[in-house]
Amino acid sequence: TENPFDEVKLTKPANQAGHDLARLRWQPHQIKQVLNSTAFIDKSHDFKWITLLMMYGGLRPAEACQLHIHDIEVKDGIALMNITNASAGQQLKTEQSKRKVPIHQQLIELGFMDFVKKRADRASKSKPLFHYQPSHDGNWSHTFCREFGKLLDQLNFTAGKRPTAYSFRHTFIDQEIIPTDFRTQIIKIPAKDYLDHFDSD
Repeated sequence: TENPFDEVKLTKPANQAGHDLARLRWQPHQIKQVLNSTAFIDKSHDFKWITLLMMYGGLRPAEACQLHIHDIEVKDGIALMNITNASAGQQLKTEQSKRKVPIHQQLIELGFMDFVKKRADRASKSKPLFHYQPSHDGNWSHTFCREFGKLLDQLNFTAGKRPTAYSFRHTFIDQEIIPTDFRTQIIKIPAKDYLDHFDSD
């Protein structure tokens, strides 16, 4: 069957590996290897959408996993994600992490808004969008990140030398398809501090 994620296209990121795995950047051939793999295609819709939201929105794993249905909105014709801690259990790294992130056209074309509508039709809009639940210490991404790591094991990415789920956020800075000033606005970092922030985030 046709894989709707085949249409995902990325520009080549700069090679800016940092001091730990989270700061490694995903390379285009690595992303293609993941998205085109049977192991990824067979994953749940939740898993695949969370992966793409990180890739195309610069979200931290927990920010994506803890999205609630009502955090997705259309305002003045623009589809947005509200990154917030307003709903029960939601947490943010800092107060400055609150932001509205435009939903990339690629995700809309792949059917993300249709996915949200189907979830909204079946559940209260105050409910989480995805089925991942926070760990005992409130970490919404714990289960997802473990699952993502196991996927990379299946695909023979070497543990200790590979990018991680969190690396999608750091790769986002390198996407030439999105202007730097727009990216800084999305992730709420002053443009002059952009590179320094990602080296310490």
